[in-house]
Amino acid sequence: AYDMANKEFINYAGATVYTYKNLSLNTGILDIDGVALSVDYNVGALLNVNSIPMLKYLDYLHTGAFGGYRPNEDRKGAYGFDAQFKLTF
Repeated sequence: AYDMANKEFINYAGATVYTYKNLSLNTGILDIDGVALSVDYNVGALLNVNSIPMLKYLDYLHTGAFGGYRPNEDRKGAYGFDAQFKLTF
């Protein structure tokens, strides 16, 4: 994820709370000390990768935007864009 408020790439780990078609609402952790909500779209579902076995993992590619709070930064509010591969259990 890229935090546009603090102008840096950060770690984002989250879990999907709700999914509707290719959109998902997620909650997660920014770096180690922050929290965030994100809305993601499954862009991998738009790609026709069935004919290329190596690209089948792109089915899990999601991109979106997040907003959150990082207490140990000068600018505590965080917002930006994210891209992630989601695993399904």
